[in-house]
Amino acid sequence: MVRLDEKTGEVEVFSDAGPRLWSGKPLGYRASVVLPIDGSTDCVVLCDPDEQRIGRFRNLVRLRANGSIAWQADLPPTYGDDAYVAVRSPAAQLVANTWSGYRVDIDLDSGRILSTIFTK
Repeated sequence: MVRLDEKTGEVEVFSDAGPRLWSGKPLGYRASVVLPIDGSTDCVVLCDPDEQRIGRFRNLVRLRANGSIAWQADLPPTYGDDAYVAVRSPAAQLVANTWSGYRVDIDLDSGRILSTIFTK
C-alpha cells in the first residue's frame, strides 16, 4: 500500500503485512499525487510542480518500495520552463499534462514518452 501524507508531502510505502517500508520526498520535493501500480509495490509520484518554478522540472517518477527511483519521465521537447502538473493512469500507460499545454502518454514500465499532443 502507498499513500500521500498531505500535510508533509511525503510518500509512505507499506508492506502488505502493515509495516512501513519507506517514507520520504522523492527527488527531495513534496509529492502532490501518488498512484499505486497494480500488481507491483511500485508507485508513480508527481512531485509538486510549485516546488521548482524555474527551468525544466522533471517531476514525474516511478518510485520503488525502498524509495529508489525506477525512472524519471522526460518532458516534451519544448523551450523554456516546464513541468508536469497532472497525471492519471487509465491503463498500462500514464496520461500526464504539462504546464506548457501538452498531453503526454507515458509508458508505465519505462517512463518513455509514447506520444504528445498540444492542447492549448
